[in-house]
Amino acid sequence: MEKEGLTEGEMVEIRIRKVGKDLFGALEGMGPFTPEDELRAHGESVVIGAYAWVEYLRGSERGRAVRQRLEDPNVRAYACALTIAEVVSKAARSGKDPDVAYSAIVLNSRVIEVDAGASRLAGLKHAEMRRTVKDFGLVDAYLLVYGGSLRARVLAGDPHLRGVPNALFLG
Repeated sequence: MEKEGLTEGEMVEIRIRKVGKDLFGALEGMGPFTPEDELRAHGESVVIGAYAWVEYLRGSERGRAVRQRLEDPNVRAYACALTIAEVVSKAARSGKDPDVAYSAIVLNSRVIEVDAGASRLAGLKHAEMRRTVKDFGLVDAYLLVYGGSLRARVLAGDPHLRGVPNALFLG
């Protein structure tokens, strides 16, 4: 189905300008993706979870591992749209500028929009994981679904993802 020039299932990338404030400490020197970046061959794809984004924005030691991947031209970084909501919420609740968090994610990754098909698969994955991990999060299920469909690893620090085959655990 075509709507507004897009075909169903097509990923839409959001581009905005980086805000002038650097409240978290990890945005310095990070610019938006360019068309050349899209053409550059990549060797690894990662879907970055909320915990990893928060560590990146804090400028922590764990965040350096995220930053290294974001700066590596051979790595293609993705973020689930739901992850943006989690990170923006965390920033707002922590008294930080949520626009900085938003800008960091959309400028440094390809945003994956949530759709009905992925929601079905995430619901099934969530039910499966809840059998063994009592408080496994729904957004984590989306990360695993998108990681699988993109043949990407999930970069996370959430203890619920420790030991999951395609997860790269920060920590």
